[in-house]
Amino acid sequence: MRTLTAVLLGAGSRGRYIYGPYAEKFPNELKIVAVAEPNEERRRKFAEIHQIDQEHVYDSWEKVFEQGRIADVMIICTLDRMHYIPAMKAMELGYHVMLEKPMSPSLEECIQLEQASLRYKRQLVVTHVLRYSPFWSGIKKCIEDGELGTVGTIQLTENVGYHHMTHSYVRGNWRNSEETSPMILAKSCHDLDIISWLWISLVQALARTVLCFISDWRMLQMAQRNAALMAAQSRRNVLSQR
Repeated sequence: MRTLTAVLLGAGSRGRYIYGPYAEKFPNELKIVAVAEPNEERRRKFAEIHQIDQEHVYDSWEKVFEQGRIADVMIICTLDRMHYIPAMKAMELGYHVMLEKPMSPSLEECIQLEQASLRYKRQLVVTHVLRYSPFWSGIKKCIEDGELGTVGTIQLTENVGYHHMTHSYVRGNWRNSEETSPMILAKSCHDLDIISWLWISLVQALARTVLCFISDWRMLQMAQRNAALMAAQSRRNVLSQR
């Protein structure tokens, strides 16, 4: 398998501590060849760890695009309202894009991102990772196998710890929805993804049930029609014998 090369936009918690370590652990799968990060310390540290040439170390994401396409994939870990423009530019240049959730606080921008992915024939992967966890994939299997019986509703509760709430949504990057995303989108887009993913199983199961019902109903209709025809024939036979 060929090693994928990637450009990382944003060496914050997701870029530095999730995708960066993956490249370190599986160097035969992923090599990060460029990084854009406004924080000097983060930028320098990330470049050192991944041995990135200084010509590909940038203090803003805009400067990355001045070089044209320099890798296979662009990993976008900028703040939520800084997703749309770099993602669109990346796909236009020919990058496949891995985009941190949420795609955008704007519905119109989300639609345009999908359309660009189709138009340029580029993969646009949004990092809704819960569906790949053993916990949620196990629940999906239970639903598909019918172990839970008939599931009528799904309820999810997003419990945010006080430390995360304080340092992310009170005084952190998501403290102001005008600058980034509202908390319900930033946190609960994972829940919406899981609900839609689980609901596919429920809809498929419901469809199978409806098809069986329709099949049984048609058989019943045919049986009733045949019974009526047989009764009519019997009456005719009786009348003909008189």
